[in-house]
Amino acid sequence: MRRFSFLLPVLFALLFFLAPDTSLAQGCLGADGVSGIGGGVTRIQNGVVCSNLDVPGPAANGGILQIQATNVFAGDVVSYSINWNDGSAATPFINLVNLGGGIHQINSVPHFFPTVNTNCEYTPTTTIKVNGVLCNANFGSPPIFFRWNKEGAANSPSSAFVVTSVASAGVIAGLTNVEVCAGVSTV
Repeated sequence: MRRFSFLLPVLFALLFFLAPDTSLAQGCLGADGVSGIGGGVTRIQNGVVCSNLDVPGPAANGGILQIQATNVFAGDVVSYSINWNDGSAATPFINLVNLGGGIHQINSVPHFFPTVNTNCEYTPTTTIKVNGVLCNANFGSPPIFFRWNKEGAANSPSSAFVVTSVASAGVIAGLTNVEVCAGVSTV
């Protein structure tokens, strides 16, 4: 028996290194008992691309996300919070609606991105809780919201652009349309 005593540490090391490298917090294990909670975040509405025109009022305005969690245990409560990554505060946690069959889903309220100091794109992040416990559900890549600003808007990186045409072997490159949102004429 002594000659095989060295195998015990080797066997333990193999089990340690070959064990799965992911773990699920309590409440994040899916109803199938094998995988975690799935689902995703989808952009339902982009809102008006011109940030200076995307204001509360018309139904098509504001960015809206749909949050869906799948493989959820019956009776679990799933909630979400969105950080729109535009300098605004993250939304408070809001419960998703249980649609049955292990699916929970909800659409966010419309979000209006800033009209000054704007970026050209925003990638919001979503945080999920199951029964009040943070859950790192695999929701894939979040959608991107694109915004343009009006030309010449003060303090706006999206209005600071330079249009150039590159000559190649004596031929001027083709024209490129550069789209901007209508601003106020200063002429």
